[in-house]
Amino acid sequence: MDSIFTNLDKIGRNVLSIIECDGIICIGGGIGTLNEFSIAAREGKVIGVLEVFGSLIKKILPEIESQISEKSGIVVIKDRSPKRLVRKRKVIQEVEKRKK
Repeated sequence: MDSIFTNLDKIGRNVLSIIECDGIICIGGGIGTLNEFSIAAREGKVIGVLEVFGSLIKKILPEIESQISEKSGIVVIKDRSPKRLVRKRKVIQEVEKRKK
């Protein structure tokens, strides 16, 4: 893992950090998380979503998924269990599959 100092404040650092990563895991589901989710989707990243009650992303995810095409490169992996999402390496497995 590398740390990147952007000096771009909150909005700018989100863009740079998402562009530089292979995949993300969305946990909170608030407006900031939605911002990061949308950047990752635009960039065709692997996106893990922890399905949390009341999450903004969880509420709009069905609409988002209906608009994702295979050509976009976006992969959304959803789970209610953080253990399955993170420890079972669902997101990491998908990132590693892409690198091959």
